[in-house]
Amino acid sequence: MASRRLVPGKPVIASKEDNQFKEALKLYEQKQYKKSTKILDQILKKNSGNLESL
Repeated sequence: MASRRLVPGKPVIASKEDNQFKEALKLYEQKQYKKSTKILDQILKKNSGNLESL
C-alpha cells in the first residue's frame, strides 16, 4: 500500500473513492469525458473537500 502524506485540513480519500478516481482518470485519458465526469461528481457528492476530483 502506498503511503500518503497527510495535509492538515485535507481529508484522506477512502480506498473506494481512490479506486473510483483512478477509473475516472483512466476514462478521461481515453477521452470518455462524460463517464469520467459522472464518477468524479459522485466522489464530490460524498466528499466535497476532495480537491483532486476538481
